[in-house]
Amino acid sequence: MARHSRLFTLLSLFLTVVVTGTLGFMAIEGLTFDKAFHLTIATVTTVGYGDVVPTTTAGRYFSDFVMLFGIGVVFYSLTQFMETVISGRLRELLKMVDYAPIIEKMTDHTVVCGCGRVGRAAVMSLLSEKVDIVVLDRQETALADLPKGIPRIIGDCTRDDVLVQAGIARAKVALVTFGNDADSILTVVSLKYLKPGINAIVRVAQHENIDKMYKVGADTVVSPELEGGKSMSSVACVSYGKGPRMECAPPTVRPAAKGG
Repeated sequence: MARHSRLFTLLSLFLTVVVTGTLGFMAIEGLTFDKAFHLTIATVTTVGYGDVVPTTTAGRYFSDFVMLFGIGVVFYSLTQFMETVISGRLRELLKMVDYAPIIEKMTDHTVVCGCGRVGRAAVMSLLSEKVDIVVLDRQETALADLPKGIPRIIGDCTRDDVLVQAGIARAKVALVTFGNDADSILTVVSLKYLKPGINAIVRVAQHENIDKMYKVGADTVVSPELEGGKSMSSVACVSYGKGPRMECAPPTVRPAAKGG
């Protein structure tokens, strides 16, 4: 519904102006419907009056109101419509892209929760390995630039209904890539509630929250910041003859402890 709200609002505003103007000219000027409609369109579009013009003072004031308000609505509608076309969102607004049937047929796929910098990097890596994925994010703009054909859902990953739409019951892996640990914890709880056996790989922003992620059911926890530092230190270790074993850099990714 959220994807249709903008288009519905624009159409509603424009129709409101036309209907109000037509009825107003019929009441004030005593015009027939066709002449009142013609006068309204001429006023809103500012093309100039022809054979039908306001003849009363009240009619002229009303036409001024329709002109000022109508031009504003038309200009706003056109700019928003062009923005929609240019950004490539028109197809989704008009339901020309419906990913639900595609997602319903998917099995053993990966659900990517969050499409920020880390999530997008994960998506591109999974695509290169030809892994079937469904991408979730609450922000439409985060999903707009994804390659065509990637199933996506605009919604809150902490909500059970959104995860169900992503086919979580048939998925094999879930990547939780948020930069907010509170959102990540809630998402893991929802994932494990809906499918206890899902392999939940979770990004952690604060190192002290790693154990909390495991407590709520994460199978693997990754800290991008610590991983970056580990990679840099491994390069430095090579200079000291330490080689690729990275004695200088303890691992920051570990699976969940058994029996804990």
